[in-house]
Amino acid sequence: MTVLEAEIGNVDGVRIFLGRYDSGRWYARAYLPHARGEGASRRVRHALGFGMTSHEAARLALEWAETQRAAWGVAGSSRTADMLAAYIDHLGGVAGREPATTSTYRSLLRCHIAPAIGAIEVGDVRPHMVQRMYSKMASSGALAPSSIKLVHELLSGAWKWFRELGAVDLDIMSDVATPRSRKAVTGYFPAHEVKAIREAIAPILADDSAGRNVNARSFAMAVLISLGTGLREGEICGLMRRDVRDGRLSVQRKLTESAGRPEYGIPKDSSVRNLTLPPELDEALRAHFAWQDTWMRRTGPSTPVMCSRCGQPIRPSAVSRWFTQLVRSLGISHGTFHTLRHTHATGLVAGKGNLAEVARRLGHASVNTTIGNYVHASPRDDVELALLSGEVAKGGE
Repeated sequence: MTVLEAEIGNVDGVRIFLGRYDSGRWYARAYLPHARGEGASRRVRHALGFGMTSHEAARLALEWAETQRAAWGVAGSSRTADMLAAYIDHLGGVAGREPATTSTYRSLLRCHIAPAIGAIEVGDVRPHMVQRMYSKMASSGALAPSSIKLVHELLSGAWKWFRELGAVDLDIMSDVATPRSRKAVTGYFPAHEVKAIREAIAPILADDSAGRNVNARSFAMAVLISLGTGLREGEICGLMRRDVRDGRLSVQRKLTESAGRPEYGIPKDSSVRNLTLPPELDEALRAHFAWQDTWMRRTGPSTPVMCSRCGQPIRPSAVSRWFTQLVRSLGISHGTFHTLRHTHATGLVAGKGNLAEVARRLGHASVNTTIGNYVHASPRDDVELALLSGEVAKGGE
């Protein structure tokens, strides 16, 4: 039971009330009329304590309300789920984060973070609550270690932002241990599997009909482009005819899918680049354009290299699904379309390609990424180093 609440002030349109339980404990209550995702008013209660006069309690209540001003201003609510949603909106707007990244963050928030700590007021979240959430995620198998680490990155960035806004006093994430994640082993298709894949797409590329084969031929062409250039699926789907010229390929954009809708954007890590095409691939692209001219009503510089019967660009997800079905039908139980990129890169590194040039060709922001993913020591390398060491020990004789 409580005594009658009394309105004691207004903070940026939020009405603040003071009340007291029968036990003598005072509390503050804020009426939030525009809570994120809710049509009705929501009442946030905050305990103040015992043994004080009504004037002292009112002062503490208004001080608490002032600390919540920033949270109510950006999210219409100080609940953790609402504040995190506002932070993700900030990342996708002012911060310019990739649509795919913000989409992943929203999914993690909706499915995993909100059920655990979303209803707690952001100022009441403590490190042990977050640590317990990570432990439950790991023990239940609900998320892979890499995904739990992604949750940690989201929360760490969010709490720094909350503190900058003045929505919280402390960055609690500085006291939360970073989850461990196992480094994924970069897979690739060995030579015999590449041969099987190429043999499977050869008849598709040789079929010049313009019937139901349109999508399949574009899919097969995407496989050939990835094997020959190492482009990501989004970069391949973003190619236009004007990007292919005089044996060169210009990577200017990528096609992404935001909320199910295709959108053009800048390649990952702003890796706009120009590549020399292998002669076989250059010839295959010319044949591909000639085939498109036989059935498309109108073609030009802006015609997508990967397009459907209606001339629209093919989505990366469609390419990935088709390829996965293809390799499984060949009895290859591992790998996705992105594995083609790893196969291309692994081949270049194994062929002793210049690492700086390999990194540039792949669009890596740093050569360290190339080294970390594709440079692996082998017994043969060790033998060669042993012989070289012997020569060095002799003074190079």
